[in-house]
Amino acid sequence: MVPFGDERTIYVISETAYEEAAGLLKPSETQRPKRFEYYQSRQDIVLFQKFHSSKVPEARVIRNKDNEWGFYLANIQKWLPFEEGIRQYQLKPVHQPTLEYKGYAELDIPKDAVVL
Repeated sequence: MVPFGDERTIYVISETAYEEAAGLLKPSETQRPKRFEYYQSRQDIVLFQKFHSSKVPEARVIRNKDNEWGFYLANIQKWLPFEEGIRQYQLKPVHQPTLEYKGYAELDIPKDAVVL
């Protein structure tokens, strides 16, 4: 309860409740993703980056359950290693125009897509 106006209210709580409240109200570190989780510098690729070729209309960069970088081919619902996609399917990145506002990104996620 929060005091309102001239009303002054004092509550007595147990030591356990005090410690629990202190833990809940204590500021915590933000859980921002780390750069290595979404960007791989060796190949200069980022998660969900779009690639295509004459053999594959669209492929997205993702990581499999073993955290290996590769491509997801949506049309056949298949994951393949990054090197195989570049070598066998000749996948090339699709470059988008630079955004006007530095520091911001635009994400277009279809309504029915399951991304998480």
